[in-house]
Amino acid sequence: MKSEVMLKKAHFKIKIGRLNDAINIYKKILRKTPNNFNALFMLGTIYAKQNNFTEAIRYLEKAVEINPEFPDLQNNLGNVYKAVGDIERAKLCYMHCLRLDPNHASAHHGLGTIYSDDTKEQQKALEYFRRALSLDPSIAEAHFGYGAILITLGNPEGLKHLERAYLLNPSQPGLLNKLGIGYFKFGKTQDAIVRLKAALKQDPDDNEVKYFLTIAEGRKPDKELEEQYVEEIFNKFSGGFEQHLVERLGYKIPTISREMILQIYGSDRKFMHMVDLGCGTGLGGHAFRDCTEQLTGIDLSEKMLQEAARKNVYDRLLHGEVITVLEKLDDFFDFFLAADMIVYFQELEALFESIRKKSAPGAVLVFSTESYDDHEDFIIRESGRIAHNSRYIHRLADSANIKIVAEQRLPLRKEHENWIEGDLYICELP
Repeated sequence: MKSEVMLKKAHFKIKIGRLNDAINIYKKILRKTPNNFNALFMLGTIYAKQNNFTEAIRYLEKAVEINPEFPDLQNNLGNVYKAVGDIERAKLCYMHCLRLDPNHASAHHGLGTIYSDDTKEQQKALEYFRRALSLDPSIAEAHFGYGAILITLGNPEGLKHLERAYLLNPSQPGLLNKLGIGYFKFGKTQDAIVRLKAALKQDPDDNEVKYFLTIAEGRKPDKELEEQYVEEIFNKFSGGFEQHLVERLGYKIPTISREMILQIYGSDRKFMHMVDLGCGTGLGGHAFRDCTEQLTGIDLSEKMLQEAARKNVYDRLLHGEVITVLEKLDDFFDFFLAADMIVYFQELEALFESIRKKSAPGAVLVFSTESYDDHEDFIIRESGRIAHNSRYIHRLADSANIKIVAEQRLPLRKEHENWIEGDLYICELP
């Protein structure tokens, strides 16, 4: 049988969904004509669809040796390299594709997904997604990527693109999650509840969805759910978290805390043992390393602790919920830092009591909160973080015999390009 006839037969098998039959036909062709470009290209493409990326790369690279100037080949190879995490090769393939065909929608989408993972390249990602959608509005994944970035930037237009993505392909992983949380963050609570319930049916173990559904329905998350949510969210974003927090969100609380400590106690004040509660990637430890003999960090996220360890400033890093970990330690600390950590606690009585029990005489406590000036002690915001009333903080401090020696309202970090106000407290324990 001639190769042309066999290629048509294989194409028919693909149309009716019998991919393995098509694979066998292409391999027969290659046994007769090892350099048959179409067979190599289609074999690699089918293997990519089956997530057999090793075989996909093998056949697509052979096809490149024969004809590197075929745009779809470069695009498909880019998709495979992206899938296996070889981002630089993927980027080169997509760029090669666009040099051959500047209007290749899929390659624009591929570059959009690559740049969307880099917090410094969000605008570039938007441009690639926008171009992809102008060329082919039916790419569901491009609507998803474009909409997700718009929501991150505080633009509610992103919700329209996420809904379009859902209409085109409702099974995209994480789409209902993003839609539900997006609706909640923009104050559309009923829409949020509908989408979050649907997301929970897709993945009953998604603690982020459980957390936001709970607060969207006006309920308070229990302690276990809070911990699971915080751990998952920080494990997910640990890689680019610090850069995003500092460069994009303007977060400077550890630095400002250090400056306030210097103003109050002078440069001669040295601490024996500092504990960084919710240490994250280690920004607090880095700011205070030179003013403490020993430095312990505690965090709920193992991946955050891995990032903190790379700074090489902590004597000890401990994984777990801060109250639980503190209670198990024999140590007493003369300096407690809780920068941007209390925003994940509702009631603070247990935390303050745990700190008091583990404090050396005259210990210093530094912590920040998101500001809230209404009637309740605290409120769970659309962001999922918790803002605390300063009256509540003062009442807790008084009951625990903790002296607030300095208090400053200041911009904590940006959200949707707007500054979130917070309160920074410097306290002394008895």
